[in-house]
Amino acid sequence: MPKLELGDLDSVAALKEKNIPPLAKLANEGYTIITQIPSCTLMFRQELPLMFSHDADVQAVKAAMMDPFEYLIGREKDGLLKKDFTSKLGNVSYHIPCHSRVQNVGQKTREMLEMVPDTRVTTVERCSGHAGTWGVKKEFHDIALKIGKPVFRQMSEAQPDYISSDCQLAAHQIEQGIASLKKDQPEHKAQIAHPITLVRKAYGLPDGRNFKATMLIEYVDEVERRIALTKLKGIEDKTWIQVEGSKKIYAIADEDLQRENETKTSAVHFLRFELTEEMAAALKYGVSLAMGVDHPQYTVAMEVNNQTRVALVRDLA
Repeated sequence: MPKLELGDLDSVAALKEKNIPPLAKLANEGYTIITQIPSCTLMFRQELPLMFSHDADVQAVKAAMMDPFEYLIGREKDGLLKKDFTSKLGNVSYHIPCHSRVQNVGQKTREMLEMVPDTRVTTVERCSGHAGTWGVKKEFHDIALKIGKPVFRQMSEAQPDYISSDCQLAAHQIEQGIASLKKDQPEHKAQIAHPITLVRKAYGLPDGRNFKATMLIEYVDEVERRIALTKLKGIEDKTWIQVEGSKKIYAIADEDLQRENETKTSAVHFLRFELTEEMAAALKYGVSLAMGVDHPQYTVAMEVNNQTRVALVRDLA
């Protein structure tokens, strides 16, 4: 798409010769082909078929190409979509990109995100001002931000936990635009996340950079357990792992619901430990992994045995 925007038709043709054959093979075998970025879907679904209308392989790819949320909503209508979401998303400000609208996909992404419990989606269907390669050019960037200002304002009003757009270029433009609107206001930092990433989070699927664990606090005697749960209030937030050579990573606990109350903790917690890219790489290289708890009423530290460490590392991308 960038080459087409710049009028470099020779490069478009060269890239078509490289990309279409493997995709056509999949299309002719009956596979559905999806891309995460609307501009990519548009290129294979509309632009190349217009430019190479007599190329059978191009037309086969066109017929097989779908927007990912078009595919997921289709499976929902078939009764095949699992909805066993494990995590809420909170407030999501979602932007529909221009290259989605031109494909007449509708609001399939919004429909999917709204299936997640305890999730509120604010939808904005207007140009972010980025316009592909145009908005990143020095001479046009300020103009691009002015064009996108209504989008920035609408998306920031929801006080979102996540800023999301099927187009990641638009999402970064929106993040920058919101920051410029709120220069003198208290910071409310929303995370940028592609809608597919939000779906992964909602399903509780690993992203290759974290470990998830169920924490059980077990006492045989019921009275003893009640007393211990009172003393151990907050223990879920004091549970950690540590990659050799790095600082401790404390658990992000109970993202689906609050399990402890004002007087005691729960006997069951669901924990997530987020690794940096460097930590994940170090574990793959073979460094040791430790885990423990730093709670006033319970302190422990231990090294994870090699068999368990190897099994955990397999979950990393």
